[in-house]
Amino acid sequence: MNIVVMDDFGEENENYYFFESQREFDLHFEHNRDDNISHGERVVRTFYKYNKSNVTIHIISVRAMGIIESFQCLLNMNFDMLLLCFTIKDKSIYNQIAEWIDLFVSKRAIVICSCSNNTKGEGFGFPANHPAVLGVAQGAFLAADQFYFDNNSKDSKGKYYIHADATPEFIKISENQYCIFGGTSKAVPKFAAGFVNALKRGKADKRNIADYLRNYSGFKDDILFKQCKKGKIWDVEKTEVKTLMKIVNVLNEYLTEPINAIEFKDVSINDIWIAEDNFAEILINLFERFDLQVQIEDLHFCEFMSVHSLARFIEKQGVHNEM
Repeated sequence: MNIVVMDDFGEENENYYFFESQREFDLHFEHNRDDNISHGERVVRTFYKYNKSNVTIHIISVRAMGIIESFQCLLNMNFDMLLLCFTIKDKSIYNQIAEWIDLFVSKRAIVICSCSNNTKGEGFGFPANHPAVLGVAQGAFLAADQFYFDNNSKDSKGKYYIHADATPEFIKISENQYCIFGGTSKAVPKFAAGFVNALKRGKADKRNIADYLRNYSGFKDDILFKQCKKGKIWDVEKTEVKTLMKIVNVLNEYLTEPINAIEFKDVSINDIWIAEDNFAEILINLFERFDLQVQIEDLHFCEFMSVHSLARFIEKQGVHNEM
């Protein structure tokens, strides 16, 4: 299967590349600890995290080549799936892009695009609102092949959308380096990986995607959906104060700005992540101090949206003593 990821891979990637394995991708994008990770690389690595099939991934750097030029590259390529994790604001090129998307779909390519959360009046942004595109809106789940296809909600143009996992999570970049990635930009490659896996298992058919969406969609009244959306997986109110304080004190050893012992219940993990460049390393060290057998790439922010719920998460592992 040939998949194209059109995204921002940095200005240095002026031509498109293709990779037949994750190893090839890793060798091409080798990083030092303090390197910035491009948006496009986060998209591809999210797909690799959940994909169980053999695929060839082509990357095209929109930032280096421009929107029109990037789409023109596709005209001479054979591909099965196109991932677009961005929206286009320049309305003067909408008609041209729409014609090309129709052409790709007529050749049985699947086009999956992320929705913008800031353009609901325009159908979640273009090209996600194009009729031939699978538009992916925000959802919150814990498995690669879980999503919601809501037949009861349409945008102003009558288009339905897929709701897939947009909760932030850790994506492995190298042996000891992780980035945090969330939003619809993460939801697209995660949904795409689940769909490719379903194709391989015979649970999906490219010729009739509607059946797959109808038959394997979850339900928006699912308890897990509501819990994840609120960021409340654990019942934080039952955590012992003594245990909480012990965990917060250990966490403070790794922070450049320690948390106030009185206010820690209301401190957002998101605030710490923004303030600390090595947030993933801090969590790894914290888990090691409490002897937790936790793989950081398996975690979601919905499991600990605040320092209070992070402490509860640690306590739920059955560990109360610092090692």
